[in-house]
Amino acid sequence: MNTTTFSKSPLWLQNEPSNNVVLGIFGEAFANIAERNFSTVLSRSRCDRIFNSLSVVSEDLGWQESDFSRISEIESLICMIQYERQNIPREVIKKPMNGFLAISPDESKTIMINWIDHIKFSVRNRSIDFSNIIYELENFDAVFGKNFQRSWKDDIGYLSANPSNSGAGAIFGGFVHTPGLVMTGQYGRLKRELRENGFLVTGIFDGGAEEVSGFLQVVLRNLANNNVEQLAGNVEATLIGITNKEIEAREILWNKSRTQTEDKISRSVGIVTHAKLIESWEISTLLSAIRLGVSLEIFPMSFQTVDDVLITSRDAHLAFQIEEKANYGKAIPQRRIELLSKKLWFS
Repeated sequence: MNTTTFSKSPLWLQNEPSNNVVLGIFGEAFANIAERNFSTVLSRSRCDRIFNSLSVVSEDLGWQESDFSRISEIESLICMIQYERQNIPREVIKKPMNGFLAISPDESKTIMINWIDHIKFSVRNRSIDFSNIIYELENFDAVFGKNFQRSWKDDIGYLSANPSNSGAGAIFGGFVHTPGLVMTGQYGRLKRELRENGFLVTGIFDGGAEEVSGFLQVVLRNLANNNVEQLAGNVEATLIGITNKEIEAREILWNKSRTQTEDKISRSVGIVTHAKLIESWEISTLLSAIRLGVSLEIFPMSFQTVDDVLITSRDAHLAFQIEEKANYGKAIPQRRIELLSKKLWFS
């Protein structure tokens, strides 16, 4: 697993977004082999045998056996970095199990074998258009179906070890930035509306900062009786709706509360510019205000620059760069300031 690129965000994130509210989108397809026990109840040796049998699928998708690492043998700090880069779910860190992980060079694709489901394939990109993700997931489904029969139940659909994932065999979502809705007091209503329409709304990272920062992960959980195109279309329409509401909220802030908005942005710039230490719980809120300043054309900075720092200023990324690991807990807040002063500019 290549660890030399951790000083930068994933390649798929290193271009300007087509929509400055939506940071990126993702789709995940999972598959279990019919009449085989789920990975959660298998021994390591049985999981290894399934991994070997699935090699034909991974090879047809362009992966080699050498691309895979056994999750339980990946250093915990590297696992945490991969979580911060959105390459693995947080649960992998809590319970590695008997899975294997492979990540494409640009980190737009990951494949996991024998973690919870027999195989899970994930695709991410920067645009709001799901067509490429649908193509990749349908290709995965065709390759898997050519070699195996998927676990299926007529009244449910495709089966997963996680009951809430069963149904269409795919999950879609997006990463969004909604500081305008937060600052105008509309975040609570947005969250309720999304939940009522079958979406799960969480922060992009742990810590609950989404209610202040507006950095959200939106995932469609209503998977029953829908195909891949319908699910992706639902998510795409929802992201467009969020974008329209956020743009309207930013216009309200700028036209009716300009002084307060500029003050919040300027205070964040002041902390980033002059503070000696910045803790992990502060970073999302500070970068949210700065990213809002970019969208309002207060700073001649790119969204890509802010989004890069949103990833690389996380604790595990900074800890990886500190040689004296025993002391990195105290060194991280200072290293974060050094990173921000190096990568951000405000004139």
